[in-house]
Amino acid sequence: MAKGLKFDPSALNAGIAPKKMKPILPTSEEREAVEIPLNLIDPYTDSEGKGQPFQMYGEEEMAQMVQSVREMGILTPVLLRPKDGRYQTIAGHNRIEAARQAGLQAVPAVIREYDDNDAAIAVVDTNLRQRQHLLPSERAKAYKVMADALGHKQGRRNDLSNSQKQDRAQLIAEQSKESKRNIYRYLILNELHPPLLQKVDAKILSVEAAGALAVLPEPQQRHLEQLITAEQIKKVTPAQAEELVEHSKHGDLDEHQMRVTLGCIKEPKPKTLTIKINVDDMDEAAYKQMKKAVKDFQTEEDFAKKLLEWLREELVK
Repeated sequence: MAKGLKFDPSALNAGIAPKKMKPILPTSEEREAVEIPLNLIDPYTDSEGKGQPFQMYGEEEMAQMVQSVREMGILTPVLLRPKDGRYQTIAGHNRIEAARQAGLQAVPAVIREYDDNDAAIAVVDTNLRQRQHLLPSERAKAYKVMADALGHKQGRRNDLSNSQKQDRAQLIAEQSKESKRNIYRYLILNELHPPLLQKVDAKILSVEAAGALAVLPEPQQRHLEQLITAEQIKKVTPAQAEELVEHSKHGDLDEHQMRVTLGCIKEPKPKTLTIKINVDDMDEAAYKQMKKAVKDFQTEEDFAKKLLEWLREELVK
């Protein structure tokens, strides 16, 4: 778990001693903020060298933050952990980038010690709490990072079965505001072909529809994504997704069936013929004979042809 860290000025090989600031929470020594030079701060990476799962702000949003930093400075300290004689960002990647663009030399920061697993959990947890707008792909990757970190803490593997995903979803739900059901739905999105996951961000696929498609074999997912792109399909409904999965289970999900299910081509509807016969004036023997004649025909089409022949004979009389 996170522990309070007494800041060591000797770690600043740049020779700039940290300037103590007014504590954020005066009663909590571990949350006392200090100023850290930007040239000693690195972005977050996990033990495998992967970065944080959240996208940086876009150009417009970043420009607004830079302007705010120039006018008022960094109002909320960033969260860092000591790493190899430097500092690694846990929360505040956008604030740090805005500070750099605004020309600041240092930022206020809270320093905490985290091991790799707790750092991964903290990166996700703080961002989920602070960010108001997250893409489905960001949320899916974030929950995967947290699930993997929880698995490492328990000494378990990360190639999870469905029941294990449910267990991890429960653990994450206990630490967040999201329900176990929603977390599980996002976790399974990580099994999507990456370009297909982008269709969820583009709102072509809902989270529900994408979750259904995640069970498709990777080649079928790839083929489906190419078809959606080529045909410029604007929306794939959950019902269509479920139908595609059913065809896959039965082994007949080829390109033609994908096109039919997604409405790219229309299959002709079978022709039907409805015949109403008034039997009120028919005696019982004739009625039985008619019923037997109908049963003797192999198909409805044969019966229709015979009926037309009979009508022609009657009209000629």
